[in-house]
Amino acid sequence: MKNLFSIAVLLSLTSCSSETVTTRSIKNNSDKNLKMVVYRNGRGSDTLNIESGQSNQLSITTSNKGSDEEPDCVWEIDSAYTEVDGGGILTKKIQITDNWDSENEKVKTIPPDYENSCIFNIYNADIE
Repeated sequence: MKNLFSIAVLLSLTSCSSETVTTRSIKNNSDKNLKMVVYRNGRGSDTLNIESGQSNQLSITTSNKGSDEEPDCVWEIDSAYTEVDGGGILTKKIQITDNWDSENEKVKTIPPDYENSCIFNIYNADIE
């Protein structure tokens, strides 16, 4: 009976599916306030007002099978329009993967669950 219970527990643990959740945010490290409209491949857009030193999360959150692989930070992002308070142009492109910083954290071992955080950092040097 004890062996049967152990097998049942083992089966229930292995049958649980793991999950990876990825969130995306924009952090304004510049001295200027920004208004961004982020377009989502024909699925609407996010309009964000991001004050200097602040961060805002995009509504694009993905969830899929548990994996510790590098997240696809630009998934579903088509382009963005940015207004810079006081004038200027944001030269850093949001739809380029290399322009994003990401972190991957294992939050549960069995089954393995991960949380990915993608951050698009904007600095003074990114504004002309």
